[in-house]
Amino acid sequence: MSYDLMRDRLLRHFKNEHDIWDEFLKRKKELELNGQRSSIPSISNTNTVTVNRDIGITISYPGYKTDFKYGKYVYDYRVSFKGIAISHPSIIIDLFNKAVQLGDNYKLLEKFLIDLAKKGDAIELQNHQFICDFNFSSPDPHLLEKANVVYRRQNKLYLIDSNRDFNFSIKELVELMSWITLQEDINYPMEKGFQGRRMPYYRYIEAVYCGKHNERNLSEVVERALAHNRPTLWSEIDYSAITRLGN
Repeated sequence: MSYDLMRDRLLRHFKNEHDIWDEFLKRKKELELNGQRSSIPSISNTNTVTVNRDIGITISYPGYKTDFKYGKYVYDYRVSFKGIAISHPSIIIDLFNKAVQLGDNYKLLEKFLIDLAKKGDAIELQNHQFICDFNFSSPDPHLLEKANVVYRRQNKLYLIDSNRDFNFSIKELVELMSWITLQEDINYPMEKGFQGRRMPYYRYIEAVYCGKHNERNLSEVVERALAHNRPTLWSEIDYSAITRLGN
């Protein structure tokens, strides 16, 4: 499906269950009024829909960042693979690891990302046969610890199982990245002047770049993915194909 079709499918499901979202927002407000904001995550992600049974991808909702602003819902949800939550940094670490192993062929991974950013899981994988057939090794513990250090610095929890237990295939990445980045399109639509899925794809491109070049490092990319602002783009990377998304 294209991103538009994926968005329509998911929003139809969410809109049919607005009573669930409303009940969550009611409980969230009660906790905030009682000074119990830290308890909000414990009441989230209580409902699950399977979006790809063959691969094992589910979406749990409402996420703890769910809100209602300016007359519309902010739909927060969690994407899981075989029962383990997957985040943008999970994808960043996997892509970095793959770029390192590809060596001089790292550009083929960048080409794949740009194609995926445009087409979602309607991408034609026969156009990316080299990386589909490549025998990638799993990330080593030292690489995972680099990410863990960044999370600890920001007092956040790194879901390390997402990278320790899985070495995503290209087909799995297609599905995971499509559903994860779709959340940005839903809540920050490009057609209304927001970044949408451009934001995570900027970070994905940076992860691949860092896998080949030493000017930047993985920790920087993870930090930028966790930032609550719009990080300045790096001058040494050509982001133009991502920037043009939605135009």
